[in-house]
Amino acid sequence: PLIASFHHGSRVYAIDFDGCHVISGGIDGKLIEWDIENKRETVLWEHPTGRPILYAAYSPDGTEIMVSVHKENRLVKLPVGPESNRQVDQQNIQSFAGHQDYILTVAFAEDGKTVLSASEDATLRGWDRESGHCLWSIQNVVLNVGGLDFREVRWTEPLTDLEWNLLELYGAKL
Repeated sequence: PLIASFHHGSRVYAIDFDGCHVISGGIDGKLIEWDIENKRETVLWEHPTGRPILYAAYSPDGTEIMVSVHKENRLVKLPVGPESNRQVDQQNIQSFAGHQDYILTVAFAEDGKTVLSASEDATLRGWDRESGHCLWSIQNVVLNVGGLDFREVRWTEPLTDLEWNLLELYGAKL
């Protein structure tokens, strides 16, 4: 069947699909992945203190998952093994820190090299996917996002030319 049913076991806040797998992050702090073809469920990661997972996104190449966690000011990059060993490489989990309040949503830019995040601190940030360094930040953004697609973003101050160029570069619909 084209449609399958998956049960996370708790309220789900985050969901993403990479063409072969579905991930869900829930109030229970678990990130669960379903292999659609084989109908196999795997708990890929659990937050150490059980905090809810607010958002999760597959990288374009499917080798990493970015996660934002309730009331944390950081992103968590989870490297995922190949199809034959679909598990998180616990030794290489990386944090991207810099926001001053918890992160509402996360996405990979189309180039696959940059991670985008939006935070309750009224900033949008672009991160280098490999190093975790913040590449740029746009301040004073009033956020009403359910995903990082820029359809519900408003600015409280005029944007600079650099900020406009960054938004256009990363696919903002202006």
